[in-house]
Amino acid sequence: MSDVELLNSLRKLAASLGTSELTKADVIENLPFSDAVLRTRWGTTRAAFEAAGLTPKKAGRRYTDEECFENLLVVWTHYGRPPTYKEMSFPPSNVGGKAYLKRFKTWNSVLAAFAERMNNESDPYIEPAPAEHASTAPIRPSSEERRDIPLGMRFKVLIRDRFKCVLCGDHPARNADCVLHVDHIMPWSRGGKTRQDNLRTLCAACNVGRGNRYTE
Repeated sequence: MSDVELLNSLRKLAASLGTSELTKADVIENLPFSDAVLRTRWGTTRAAFEAAGLTPKKAGRRYTDEECFENLLVVWTHYGRPPTYKEMSFPPSNVGGKAYLKRFKTWNSVLAAFAERMNNESDPYIEPAPAEHASTAPIRPSSEERRDIPLGMRFKVLIRDRFKCVLCGDHPARNADCVLHVDHIMPWSRGGKTRQDNLRTLCAACNVGRGNRYTE
């Protein structure tokens, strides 16, 4: 392919993707030549993109595993089922599907890793104290005594409540404006424990103004 043909291929790809920005991954996934061809002709893929009148896309931020799982839970809750790879490119997802595949290789592996994480109700940011320092280590409250709800516990409550508000029955799959929260029944501020039997799924509308009131 001539230089002109290569540059036209880049322009057509950008047009088909509805963008003026391209990445090396876009070229590899969608064109019949690799980024190595562009580097051979123009020195760098960035220079090739600029020669085609396009903007090199800035590298996206790197997400932690926990951020990926948090985002996946949001999308899962939105659809009320396991999301597809393509659905990760649309709101409410803030992490694209490519970020998951770079970390877990396949979408089935993503869902398997998510399921494994959901079975763990502990806080991944808290490391147990080494045995030799156990006597001097600060005492950490158990998950029941803490206000924040572990990711795995939130998922179990949402599954139990079928991804619906237990008061009005609204859910995101029916109403795109519906946002679900996992909420303490007996407020934490009044001694309520962070346990599944003291948690329920509420939509934002039903949760607003509830404060720390408690009703049977």
